[in-house]
Amino acid sequence: MTGASLRPVKWHFDDSPIWDGFAHGTTWNGWADISITPAVQTEVAIWLDGESDSVDEWRALQPGPDGLVDLSGGHTPNIDEDATACAALGRALELLTGLVASLSARFVERLKETLTTEEWAEMLRRNAEAWDSPFDTCASHDFCDSNMVMAAAFLDVVGHEPSGSYETHYDPARGHHVADDPAEEARADANMWFWNEAWCIAKGDHLMDIQLADRLEAEAHAAWKILPW
Repeated sequence: MTGASLRPVKWHFDDSPIWDGFAHGTTWNGWADISITPAVQTEVAIWLDGESDSVDEWRALQPGPDGLVDLSGGHTPNIDEDATACAALGRALELLTGLVASLSARFVERLKETLTTEEWAEMLRRNAEAWDSPFDTCASHDFCDSNMVMAAAFLDVVGHEPSGSYETHYDPARGHHVADDPAEEARADANMWFWNEAWCIAKGDHLMDIQLADRLEAEAHAAWKILPW
């Protein structure tokens, strides 16, 4: 059993805490075959403290060539699928958040390479003056095609060009057009979400003179309070 074919899971005994493990996809007498790290092995041994026979058995288990302790064929772990699914979702969200941050940072790097120092400063000033719609527009478009800059950053980070379009056809039963390939539609929607989230982070964190924007907003609110209505 190789590490690549193991599924990360959350597991427990009937009355134990929940631990991390890796399911093999096979069973022994109805119990899942899993492997655990030596660190989890130690945690289980601590939980078994007071049951000398069980503790000695656990401490005698040795890691295999993959560095994991194999519990196949003789133990009774229960896989908690709900906890496993939550953990998988957490890992996916963490990965997605990291990718969005990477794309945003790469877009800013490429935009700085594209604009002159003077153009960059003027972009910051214009964006700050548009304080009432900070995420709707960006003055970088006044100096370059920043969509092309983002597309290049997307290729750098994701490894392929963004897919934003797909073929559709009219579905009489639904009364509107639908995608010929739902999977392609899903990919395009995901790419667009990724693109937009990265751009919003870049705009808010790097493409605007925040201090100037705050001052302009404060001045506008002060003027609003003294208007005669």
